[in-house]
Amino acid sequence: MSRFPSVSLRSRLMMVVILAVLPALIVTFYSGLRQRQRALADTRATALALARDLSDAQEEIVGNTHRILVTLAQLPQVIRRDPEASTAVLARLLRLSEGSTNIVACDSAGQVFANVIPLIQPISYSDREWFQRVLQTHSFVISDFLIGRINGKPEVILANPVVDDSGHLQGVLHTALRIDWLNRFIAKRNLPQGVTGSVIDRNGTVLAHYPHPEQFIGKSAAEIPVVKRVLDEIEGVAELPGLNGEAYVFGYASLRKVPGSMHTVVGTP
Repeated sequence: MSRFPSVSLRSRLMMVVILAVLPALIVTFYSGLRQRQRALADTRATALALARDLSDAQEEIVGNTHRILVTLAQLPQVIRRDPEASTAVLARLLRLSEGSTNIVACDSAGQVFANVIPLIQPISYSDREWFQRVLQTHSFVISDFLIGRINGKPEVILANPVVDDSGHLQGVLHTALRIDWLNRFIAKRNLPQGVTGSVIDRNGTVLAHYPHPEQFIGKSAAEIPVVKRVLDEIEGVAELPGLNGEAYVFGYASLRKVPGSMHTVVGTP
């Protein structure tokens, strides 16, 4: 008598069918897996390319503004802090500064001595973190998100030192990159449907967001997983939850002009 129970004809036929279709199923599975891997690789490449493109566009704006401030900082009337002559030249060069509505010149104590927009009362920037950074580093700096002292609107400050021929700091020139303008700029970049675009400052505060900027501007996103990654790296790709809680493939790139100051993040679904 057999030690194993007899296998019915029906069971044998089922085993034959399974063995016959199993190779095809395996091939289909791995083919689908390869397709998904290729699609994910394409999505990652697209996200990074979009982030680089958006960051490069901002890089150009910041670079142009920096050149204007450097040019102004070399003019004799600015170095000697001549209010009337400085104001006239600031107004002329302001027309070349994209996204800005004012250029301000301060002495080394932070007191404004020239300004394109007329002031109602004297203003000092000595307590501003970005101003103190310029004094410490004698270099071009970009501020975090803040509310403008003159116009009362959200903005980011781009500031450059004024140094005389002896290397002594005589003052600081700065201009404000308006947050509303930055958001319109991103909206005009024609990102693909379903793609999000954000600009984050060095503290993780949202400077700009597309779409629906009003939901995010000025709010801290420092604890959002993708923002944590962005603040730690110069450039890369990550699959993480975004500002709205939904999972995206994110490409991100940081401003090279002032490393760590502004980060561009593009999310693709």
